[in-house]
Amino acid sequence: MKPEVSLIIPHQNDWKCMRVCLEGILAYTHGEYEVIIVDHAPGKIPETFLQRSRLTVIRHPPGLGRAASLNLGMKRARGEYILWLSPYAVPSHRWLAQLLAVFKARDRAGMAGPVTNRGNAKQKLSIPFKTISKIHRFSNQFNHSNPARWKETEVLSGFCVLFPRRLVDEIGWLDERFGDGIHAEMDYCRRVRMAGYSLIIAADTYVHQLAKKPLSKEEVRDQIKIRKQNQKYFEYKWFYLQDHNGGQSTLHP
Repeated sequence: MKPEVSLIIPHQNDWKCMRVCLEGILAYTHGEYEVIIVDHAPGKIPETFLQRSRLTVIRHPPGLGRAASLNLGMKRARGEYILWLSPYAVPSHRWLAQLLAVFKARDRAGMAGPVTNRGNAKQKLSIPFKTISKIHRFSNQFNHSNPARWKETEVLSGFCVLFPRRLVDEIGWLDERFGDGIHAEMDYCRRVRMAGYSLIIAADTYVHQLAKKPLSKEEVRDQIKIRKQNQKYFEYKWFYLQDHNGGQSTLHP
């Protein structure tokens, strides 16, 4: 049977967090869905997970970049909806059903994301819990569908974003010139809004994010360099080119 939702997870080397993410999906996600892991270290995934019929692993060489990884997953996806999901996310009670509810109720909804404990200030909800059991307990109490708590925004955190497949058919793939970092997702959010769709924070839905491993000094320097390059390209694409082309960017992924 064709899945309703394709969950795409770009994975690097943190199997401990990825395992928590997959266990949350398997325990708390209902209906027809598939999980696509885009991974450059597939040998780290235990056979017990690889044998599950809902799970597909796409192998790729290191250094591909987050945007390209997500594009690979989207090209393999069969679902009516696509969800980008961080391997550090902790899916819990009713998480996906409540994100889907946004699209059932709002025709012009383009993308929807939950509130969380890290990142984007408009989506941030700080909680004191750190153990997985307490996070699931809090999510069970918090996650109850309430459209009155949905709100429009200009950008969504890419750690957990749901959107209809037809959106990709209309506006295309992520711009792989951004490589790693958040700018590819910021760019996509902007393109979605320019196409006339809204971005919705489903503030009735909480999805926790686990802390990432500390970076080495070299990795921090690399990230700063990539961030600066991406910001420069983003400004060139959306501000310089628009100023010189009648308000339209001529760059397309």
